[in-house]
Amino acid sequence: MDKTLLIVIAAIVVVFVGFIAYTSMTTDEEVVSVVPTSTPVTSSTTAEIEAQWQRDRDEQVMRDEAAAKTVAFKIDVTKLPEAQRLTLKTMGVTSTSIDITNAMVACAEADLSSARVVEIKGGASLSVSEGIKFVSCYNAK
Repeated sequence: MDKTLLIVIAAIVVVFVGFIAYTSMTTDEEVVSVVPTSTPVTSSTTAEIEAQWQRDRDEQVMRDEAAAKTVAFKIDVTKLPEAQRLTLKTMGVTSTSIDITNAMVACAEADLSSARVVEIKGGASLSVSEGIKFVSCYNAK
């Protein structure tokens, strides 16, 4: 029994000495910081998120509307054939140039095709049905 008691006391001494040695080896610099390093996440309500989303959407709509109203090109009416000038005059267009906006071009491309719009920009004549489609795009602005 004396040997067992001696072994237990020796084990307790070894653990105690080990604990003292371990605590003396660690310094304050080795202690893990518990201070958060990232910025805290702010809590937004659903209403705030929806309001921000609506503001962003409204801004995008305003940018899109401004882009649609931008003049894509001008048509010099004086350079058109006489028949086309008379047709325009019949429709009430009396100016010497016509501003074609991006919205009008998009409308024409939707009604016809991009390739046909390019041909017409290049001077190709319009058919009656194309003319009606172009007039509706012009009136819609």
